[in-house]
Amino acid sequence: MKLKGIAASNGIAIAKVYKLEHLELDIKTDLVENVQVETEKFKKAIETSQKELEIIRDKTSQQIDEEHAAIFDAHIQIINDPELHGSVLGQIENDKANAAFAFDSVTKGT
Repeated sequence: MKLKGIAASNGIAIAKVYKLEHLELDIKTDLVENVQVETEKFKKAIETSQKELEIIRDKTSQQIDEEHAAIFDAHIQIINDPELHGSVLGQIENDKANAAFAFDSVTKGT
């Protein structure tokens, strides 16, 4: 297999190649009856995601350096954005959208 790309820096690197492929998610559009339960699902998902990002950030800081770990601070800020939360929760409450669909819709701007 022959792959082409753009060099990020001068020099040669010998390592395993990882091919990034676009993953198509099948997100259900089912409406919910219990808005409170769906709101809690969203809040729990954000909490879990933050914990996972913090672990990845800490490992990156220890294994590489703080500069590379800082990208995960940006990810944490994004998932804690009050405007994002408000929009997702608004879709859950007003449209009876499930949490996954509401999040996907808001982040894609649809």
